[in-house]
Order: sequence, then structure tokens, then C-alpha cells
Amino acid sequence: MSRWVPTKKEKYGVAIYNYDVRGDEELSLQIGDTVHILETYEGMNTLMTQSTY
Repeated sequence: MSRWVPTKKEKYGVAIYNYDVRGDEELSLQIGDTVHILETYEGMNTLMTQSTY
């Protein structure tokens, strides 16, 4: 069974769409928000926004 694994290199991304949360474990994003990608799992990512530092 696969599990969440830390990324090997520091990865960052910028939101290109607005996204409103649909669940407790999701993150709202606005266009231009910068995110730090912490972990990956089967194409999904664990993210942290600049505002959560």
C-alpha cells in the first residue's frame, strides 16, 4: 500500500484557479496564492500556504 511521502526537493506552486474548500482537510486558494508542496501520494499533494507559516 502506498503512503504519503515527503518530497525529495523543495517544491512550490502558484494557484492558477480559485478553489473553495469542500472538506475539512482541504485548502481554499485564490489565483496567485503560493503553496509549498510538502508530501505527495498518488498524484495528490499536501500543501502549506504562505499564510499558514
